Amino acid sequence: MMKLLLLSLVGLVAVKGSPDMMGMEKIMNDINLYNLRSKCWGEGNTNNYQIGIMKAQEKCMQLAPAYDLVDVLKPQQNPFTTLPGSVSNPFRKLQNLQNLDQLTSLWRSKRAASTGLLNPDQGDFIDFLEDFGDFKEGIASKMGNLTCVLTEMKFLTPDLKINIEEYTKPLSEIEGFNVEESRGKDPEWTKKLAEGYMDCYKISENWPQASLNRNPLTKIFGRHMIFFKCADKNERKMCAKAQMLEWLETIYGSDSEKVPADYGLPEDKYDAAAVSVMVLNNAAGPEEEFVGDFFWGMEH
Repeated sequence: MMKLLLLSLVGLVAVKGSPDMMGMEKIMNDINLYNLRSKCWGEGNTNNYQIGIMKAQEKCMQLAPAYDLVDVLKPQQNPFTTLPGSVSNPFRKLQNLQNLDQLTSLWRSKRAASTGLLNPDQGDFIDFLEDFGDFKEGIASKMGNLTCVLTEMKFLTPDLKINIEEYTKPLSEIEGFNVEESRGKDPEWTKKLAEGYMDCYKISENWPQASLNRNPLTKIFGRHMIFFKCADKNERKMCAKAQMLEWLETIYGSDSEKVPADYGLPEDKYDAAAVSVMVLNNAAGPEEEFVGDFFWGMEH
């Protein structure tokens, strides 16, 4: 009965967007990111990076997890302590697999007068607990494989710490990396990228642990999540700024004798390019914006 209701809810979601359309949107996002990285790092370097990920993933799929993530994800305390009254933890009984006949349903206590819309029985509750176990197993499997891949790629140390040195070391020290075909041939750009990564690292290290302790997953990997999300934004931002600068110089030309700061723009040429593009977009009239949206902003 419960699963029938869930399937009906999934059907409602499907009305808003079919799987085919959502799948195509993800593919287009992946293509756009690949093109951005190819323009930023060079197509050869980007392909080598992707191949490295695929090889690491293939290797990690053959390895046993380094530690038991399922055990890590077990609740450290009663998740129902915020509820009024004395409420026991049914998950502890599930984990011990004892006295299943005496388990009290999550959706209907012994004192409850209402049976609920679904009128669940003990079998529904046991099904839910089994699904909950599968859910934890799935998360553990994904996180175990991801941490293995990140370690193989040297983004994590063997003890699963963020390897900030890998992010900030000179690009010339990366094996097989062609600096000349990347934005990294400009020392100014490379310096700003490394500074951004270091800022992300400091943010993750100084994040209050108390807020991460509220979830067993973020308690262990919260700082990693913060860093990797921030690092991804930093890379995309710097690659975009470099492309904006190249576009401006291609369309309007460049003059080494003119300093952006003399005109009120940021001193840094990449920051100045980003501000310049925003100014141009803001100055566009309704007709220009309409034409631009037709050629560049139409959703397919």
